Amino acid sequence: MAIELSTNYLPYVDEQFATESKLSLFTNQDFDFEGANTVKVYKISTSKMNDYDRNGEKQSTQPSRYGALENLNATTESFTLRRDRSFTSPIDKLDQDETKQQLQGASALAIQNREITIPEVDTYTINQMVEGAGHKPSGKALTDKNIYDEVMNATKALDDAEVPDAARVIIVTPDVFTLIKKNKDFIKK
Repeated sequence: MAIELSTNYLPYVDEQFATESKLSLFTNQDFDFEGANTVKVYKISTSKMNDYDRNGEKQSTQPSRYGALENLNATTESFTLRRDRSFTSPIDKLDQDETKQQLQGASALAIQNREITIPEVDTYTINQMVEGAGHKPSGKALTDKNIYDEVMNATKALDDAEVPDAARVIIVTPDVFTLIKKNKDFIKK
């Protein structure tokens, strides 16, 4: 005589561990592309500094105490979206019913975002930032001995380029973070 064993389905979905996006740590939310694929930002020119002339005698064409007049320019720089990505995953009503309501739009979308969309957007954005960086040091193998100096060199490059130092963050891989933790020169909290 055969015995048919029962199977029990639990109301849980087996999901992968996935890291949420870290882009908000080093990107801003200043631009809104809603309803457009291009945003324009004004760039205002500057004027050269002059020696103050109390009597306005040094200017031959336009006497002025402050130097020759220079008109300011207000040109625009355009930022255009370069990618238009999508996905589609239909959910059939019977599939939803026959999976004890586990196959639902909101949970499927959350999984899609966490496991596919966010990693793709993060990877693309970081690659664009790296490709557009003005300072690109030559590649060097990082060790627990040189990691502190390399971070200090990167900080100096940012300082020299007058990048604001408020709210700076460093994003590293888990392997690089391990090197940082092994280096005695880093202050550990």
